Amino acid sequence: MASKRAAVEERLHAVVELGKRAPATLAIDLRPFLRDKAGIVAAAAATIAAGQELHALEKELEETFTRFLVDPLKTDPGCRAKLAAADALRKLDARAPDVYVRGVAVRQLEPTFGPPIDTAAPVRVCCAAALLETRHPLALLEVAPLLADPEPIKEADDEAVRLALLAMGESRDERALPALREYAESAPDKEARTTVLLALSISRMPAANEYLLQLVENAPERRALEALAALQSQRFDAALIERLRAVAIARGGSVSDAFVAMTNRK
Repeated sequence: MASKRAAVEERLHAVVELGKRAPATLAIDLRPFLRDKAGIVAAAAATIAAGQELHALEKELEETFTRFLVDPLKTDPGCRAKLAAADALRKLDARAPDVYVRGVAVRQLEPTFGPPIDTAAPVRVCCAAALLETRHPLALLEVAPLLADPEPIKEADDEAVRLALLAMGESRDERALPALREYAESAPDKEARTTVLLALSISRMPAANEYLLQLVENAPERRALEALAALQSQRFDAALIERLRAVAIARGGSVSDAFVAMTNRK
């Protein structure tokens, strides 16, 4: 066991050193490491491929992702290889729909001292963002359920989560609305709430606007102010702003003050 671990550490060291030198043959030299049986080694190779923008390795990155779907608890604990491969494909703007669609559905329950933990949440979010970025025709249907993911997706790349939310809003597809509203009710922190409320606003869907206006009218003060701030993205919609004015002034207090400040701002 010790010799096996030493061999993995040796290969890991080799790939890291290769990335530091970045020779002209880097793409060729990285291929064996992307095919390595140890997830940690393949993950390091995938990270270098992304950083060096090695588009020639896109096929190998797809194969890396797929290979570590097999017997993952043994070959890829923590989903390091799958996440690195998917993230590399995304950063390379690769059109790899098979990887991304499989990635949004992957689950990997790993044993802990308590209940098992699903370590694949970051993989799901990364692949969801990639589907949206590449405008896959089924992206919204694949991605929307992730907003109700039982695992805390803030463990994933925050920028990927933000991108996924905003892309759903910008799509102006009514199928995205229930998932966005559900996420707005359970967002884990202020930053996430701010993003999802903005996504609802930029969708400009009537039902989304009604939801935001209801928050301004009836939600606790903090959430009302967040919804008001989100609606600033539509400040040139005269009819909507008049409705918002009526709601905010009627509520009074800090909400009314915030509305007045918003409309006076040049």
